[in-house]
Amino acid sequence: MRRKNIVVWCLALLLSGIGMPFVQAKPAVFPVRVKLDSAETVPAAAEDFYLHVNGDWLKHTTIPSTADRLDGMSEADRQVKARLQQITAEAAAHQKAGTANRDEQNIAALSACAGDQAGRERVGLGKLASVLQSIKAIRTPQEYAERMAAISVTLGQSGLIGSVQVRPDPFSNQAYTVWIDPPALDFPRGVLADPSHEAMFVSYRSYVKDLLQLYGEDASAAEHEAAEIFTLQRELAVQSIAAGQRDLESTALHSWLKKDIHKLYRSITIEPVLQASGLGSVPGNQTWYVSDPADIRIAAAQLTPEKLPVLKAHAIVQLLHEYSSCLPSAYAQLNARYQQQLKGIASPEALPQQDQERCWNLLGEAYGRQYAARYFPAAQGSQVMAYVENIRAAFRARLAQTDWLGKSTRKMALAKLDAMIVKVGAPKEWPAWLDTLTVLPPAQGGSFIDAALTICQQRRTAELALIGKPFQRDGWGTVLPQTVNAQYDPSDNSITFPAGILQPPIYDPAAPAMKNLGGLGMIIAHEITHAFDSSGAHYDAQGCIRNWWTFTDWQAYVRHQQKIVQYYERYHLPDGSKADGMRTVQENIADLGALDCLTDMAAGDRAALQQLYTSYAQLWREQLTPARFQRERVGTHSLGAIRVNAVLSTTDGFYEAFPVTPADAMYVPPEERVRLW
Repeated sequence: MRRKNIVVWCLALLLSGIGMPFVQAKPAVFPVRVKLDSAETVPAAAEDFYLHVNGDWLKHTTIPSTADRLDGMSEADRQVKARLQQITAEAAAHQKAGTANRDEQNIAALSACAGDQAGRERVGLGKLASVLQSIKAIRTPQEYAERMAAISVTLGQSGLIGSVQVRPDPFSNQAYTVWIDPPALDFPRGVLADPSHEAMFVSYRSYVKDLLQLYGEDASAAEHEAAEIFTLQRELAVQSIAAGQRDLESTALHSWLKKDIHKLYRSITIEPVLQASGLGSVPGNQTWYVSDPADIRIAAAQLTPEKLPVLKAHAIVQLLHEYSSCLPSAYAQLNARYQQQLKGIASPEALPQQDQERCWNLLGEAYGRQYAARYFPAAQGSQVMAYVENIRAAFRARLAQTDWLGKSTRKMALAKLDAMIVKVGAPKEWPAWLDTLTVLPPAQGGSFIDAALTICQQRRTAELALIGKPFQRDGWGTVLPQTVNAQYDPSDNSITFPAGILQPPIYDPAAPAMKNLGGLGMIIAHEITHAFDSSGAHYDAQGCIRNWWTFTDWQAYVRHQQKIVQYYERYHLPDGSKADGMRTVQENIADLGALDCLTDMAAGDRAALQQLYTSYAQLWREQLTPARFQRERVGTHSLGAIRVNAVLSTTDGFYEAFPVTPADAMYVPPEERVRLW
């Protein structure tokens, strides 16, 4: 996983000389299979390595009725959830005994509020009611913009005026500043513009109608508003995509002076909006960053009296949806049914389990601090750091030998690799607001919805308070210790491996070295390689956006990248569609570079290579519901079967480990094998 930074793929294209012709790829089609029928024989390694390794697991493992996915990390995820449940139980016991620390006090109080169903029915919408009523009372587009700006300060919801975020200055990396992102729509823009998802849209409109009706709208008005809300979002998506095609620069990062922000919002007066957001008077905060200004202008053009009713309805729906799991059972059950339809799962999780997971999300930092204290021994951190340094050394050797890199660019790449910050287990420091937060239990008048609003407000206030403050490169941001994933963050040139992922089957200190190398080692090498993917390559050793490439070297980079794009587009998915090599290129680059790096570490040992590749294939095994498959096929990662077979077929070591001949399906001729690093 890598953090999606605002400097998107299109920025990379702008800097790359996109007009270069694509290299012709072999016209062969590689069909992708993601499962086996119960009677089928598991294929040979040279025929389909993904099914060779995972065939029996795919045949004999069933997705739980409450889930839409089962994969190589599911076991670790289950273990984390069991530990979080244990933390909750211990917090309640310690609270009763009078020995609870502050985290445990808040965890126990929030869990009690979640379980107080009678109290939730009695409180109703709680303090959210006044927020929603203030939206209903809006009379003009100007009032709408100001009110949504004020709500964004406390709850982070910005309606359709654009989202305000706090991130480091991308060019100096010295201090936090303000970023304005396009409005968040309820589906990705590409999905909204694609009519093939109509069944999902029908479920969405029905959910929105029911949500508004539950809030108090009559049935006909709710149905009309649901249709209008969807139509507005689809129009914004279609116009946004068209604008990007007309003007590629509209998707790049722009630096704006605060005094010029009004140019984005010509239909309203922007200064009162900035004041309402609390950002207008921040000292020294004069330079802001804007992503996709064309998208923001398109949305701002909707701030008209004619569109005001649908804008208000959409804002109300956003808030009701966001907090539905903290509201009376009618709202929670409605959301559960919608999630069931959206995910294509057989049955939703029981509401008590959903309540628990909502508590884990709301108090993620408190749970994280307790998780790290209980389940992340210092010795494990040292072991993982040793793995990281060994893999970094292997990657350094590959950079030193990359024949298409010139001397000056190679020097900068090696400096970036050496400067990369490694974060393992848990943060050293925790946000200060966590030590002042007080969640009231039901016995003291607390309620689930009011506690949720308080937590979100304190977190948001702390975020906005960072503006103008020095950026700390060793901070963890929003990554929590209990996360079963990892990330590369280009803005500080760091890789992060939370405690949640440092457990079997991904990492086991007692397991053979090559098994761990194919699991956690692959994840480590994958995140390191993200520093040199088509986005990460535009950031320097300190995490600043800077062009450290010579023109010749960057053109060579683009040529290799284009070959990778076309190589992956030879793979056809089970539904007959072609894999999207451009959309997945960053993750594919990370997979390819990582496995080549690990292959070097096996040093040509055939048995070691076999164990490495087997462990690698197990890491990406997955079973998906049809609905989840549809979402995954338009995601930024290739399907698990492609991540295994495509990468191994282009890895020279695979041909040393297994007897693969030109007649086999896994075979790719040496001249057509692709790599970047």
